[in-house]
Amino acid sequence: GVTFRSPFDDSKHVFTPELCMEVQMALGSDVAMVLDDCPPYGADRDRVKDSADRTLDWARRCLDSHSGDQLLFCIIQGSHDRELRKENTEALSEMGFDGYGIGGLSIGEPKSEMFDTLRYSVPLIPRDKPRYLMGVGSPVELLESISLGVDIFDSAFPTRNARHNTVYTFSGKFNISKGRFKDDFSPLEEGCGCYACKNFSRAYVSHLMRVHEMLGMRLVTIHNLYFIHNLLSRAREAISEDRFLEFKREFEGGYMNKN
Repeated sequence: GVTFRSPFDDSKHVFTPELCMEVQMALGSDVAMVLDDCPPYGADRDRVKDSADRTLDWARRCLDSHSGDQLLFCIIQGSHDRELRKENTEALSEMGFDGYGIGGLSIGEPKSEMFDTLRYSVPLIPRDKPRYLMGVGSPVELLESISLGVDIFDSAFPTRNARHNTVYTFSGKFNISKGRFKDDFSPLEEGCGCYACKNFSRAYVSHLMRVHEMLGMRLVTIHNLYFIHNLLSRAREAISEDRFLEFKREFEGGYMNKN
């Protein structure tokens, strides 16, 4: 398992695959994730193979100890080694999980390398199961990953960037703390239906961010999350109408503009 030290009383706690399942079942989340071992980017092949083997062992133990109606997703490891990725995916596919997390990416590697790994990894996953890319959340990367066959994402990207002044819009991103917004009484994004845009101006939010008032970070967070949900809603609609690649090109063309 994995040993953690409590920040409250310095006590040690060992999280085994079995305990991780017990905790997630008690929480009652819709989806539980197996315990995995993610090696750092640039690790040598021996470390990556050790991680992939350990991940398989832990996945079996999670599957054996999991019960109930909660879905259980595995996590594929293997870094950027095609052979190890293939072996890991095939072994996990034989176990019959409800979904497949694609782990070991978006941890510091060049984006071109991440997408190359996705191109050969996604087709290895059973076609009737959801493909979940872990830790990716920037708008352009989301759409590129969808074009490669990814279904589900999670990321702190929109909230972390909101805390650092970055606002995302369909016509590009911008730093709301800049002085040029002091007299700009338009919303963060024209036409946006989020709470922040319907009730507050760029000038007000810019002021809040410059004086480090928590409300500013909350408002930008609300907007960025709304933006991401809106983007993916439009992506789903485009997929259903068989025009996703056109939608992707149009978005990227507008998004690369700078406010």
